Amino acid sequence: GHDASVVRRHPLAGTPGRPHYGRPNGVGRDEPSVDAATGRPVAGDPDGVDTEGVVQLADGTYWMVEEQRRSLLHVSAAGRVLARVVPLGVRREGADADVHPVLPEAYAARRDNRGFESLAASPDGKRLWTMLQSPLDNGGEKEVRKAGNIRLLAFDPAAGRPVAEHVYRAGDPTDRDYATRGVAPADVKICALAMIVAGALLVIESHDTGRAVPYRIDLAGATDTLSRRSAGDGPTLDETRDLQAAGIVPVGKTLVADLTPLLPAMRRAGYGGDADGPLKLEGLAILGPD
Repeated sequence: GHDASVVRRHPLAGTPGRPHYGRPNGVGRDEPSVDAATGRPVAGDPDGVDTEGVVQLADGTYWMVEEQRRSLLHVSAAGRVLARVVPLGVRREGADADVHPVLPEAYAARRDNRGFESLAASPDGKRLWTMLQSPLDNGGEKEVRKAGNIRLLAFDPAAGRPVAEHVYRAGDPTDRDYATRGVAPADVKICALAMIVAGALLVIESHDTGRAVPYRIDLAGATDTLSRRSAGDGPTLDETRDLQAAGIVPVGKTLVADLTPLLPAMRRAGYGGDADGPLKLEGLAILGPD
């Protein structure tokens, strides 16, 4: 085995030095966090974050994603939040960090507790890739769930803005109905991303049945949907089941492995903390070409 030790610890804080906590932002329809001692909801915090992914760039700064307000955070090497990037129309009165509403407006429709949970950086550090954990609540619930369209966003950290978006379609890409009807498993979650090479990523797709399936994502040929808008009363991108008819090519998906059989042994070995329910893999790293 390999021993690990903490070499540095930086509290996440705003530019004035006030620590950031995991409290909810106190806006929208999210379920409140409750004080265990009193049973009363915890007051909202405009700087509250539920961080889920992190990368460090060559300049020493970090980028993080979080799922409460589906935002990206630019953080100094010492842990100070320099900027928070949120969807268009999202306001942050009283926030410490500079707030930049530049993400697509539709991202504000994310499901409760299903914001960004994965983040990867391109080899040259010029692109960040992040994916929403689940399909957006942007359209009819039944259609959205059946389509299984999850948005993969490319972000330029130097310019501070998104530059591309592609559709990742949940489910088995070899199924004959994959591109035309959707074959999304129930309650799918994307929990981790890692960059393989430029144009190719590794992703873990988790299902509520306890499955954990890594796929290779290839971006070549995928439609850029960043500026795509619904036509009148037509379906939103998120509820479009027939991608073929809509002229949308999703990212390529190639099965790498099925980790599901390993999960019970990992649970018995002490991974995952809570012993109830299936183990969910929420982190991913590539150590070498194999």
